Amino acid sequence: LEEPEPWYCTETGTIRASFNATYGPGSFPLPMVELEYPSNQLDKYKQFSRFILKGEVCSSLKQFTSSLLSNPIIMTKSWSNLQPRTEKLYRSLAACKVDSGHALKKKFDSDPKFLLEAYLDWVPEVLHEDVKKIWPPTVNL
Repeated sequence: LEEPEPWYCTETGTIRASFNATYGPGSFPLPMVELEYPSNQLDKYKQFSRFILKGEVCSSLKQFTSSLLSNPIIMTKSWSNLQPRTEKLYRSLAACKVDSGHALKKKFDSDPKFLLEAYLDWVPEVLHEDVKKIWPPTVNL
């Protein structure tokens, strides 16, 4: 469902979404259910990128949200590939199968510079040194 929008759950480190549910061959409607966002879809990496940019996955990045060169919501738009920085960010996540807070923390532990270059494309050059000082950011779990 588009409403309510998917959200990042800090308790589980996953993206959650609401879905309409049905039961049986008659497709009897059930109340809306909340589940983890479906895996193995490029859209999940776009959503996760959006939450990283908003500072919801790593709260230390929230200080840069107001300075981002584009609104994080564009990550989920159909035309997002027109901006190289959007594609670079979500493809970096997809290439390493990082679609949750736990996976991001594990990746940062093994590669502290992971996503740094992709994230720097989103902030003005004047803030690059500030970002580098806090990298890798702490993942909210």
